[in-house]
Amino acid sequence: MWHSMSGDMRALYEIRVRHRNTLHRLFCILDANAAKYGLGGPALVLVSGGTKPMGQDMPNDVYADAIEYRDRYRAKTPRPVVR
Repeated sequence: MWHSMSGDMRALYEIRVRHRNTLHRLFCILDANAAKYGLGGPALVLVSGGTKPMGQDMPNDVYADAIEYRDRYRAKTPRPVVR
């Protein structure tokens, strides 16, 4: 399952996966204009992720990292990517 984030996490999408009692989260950017910034075309960019047991909150530093990496990605031209 995935959905767009809101608030401080806007412009990020969260991909959710559950495996037994562990929840995995990936935070991504859908960059439709990536070709303007040095990529070959539109891109799905993974910026960070985290894992947590079911029933517990994701640590706040996981969200802070996602925000930092999103902002760093959007501030650079060409985009900072690993292929």
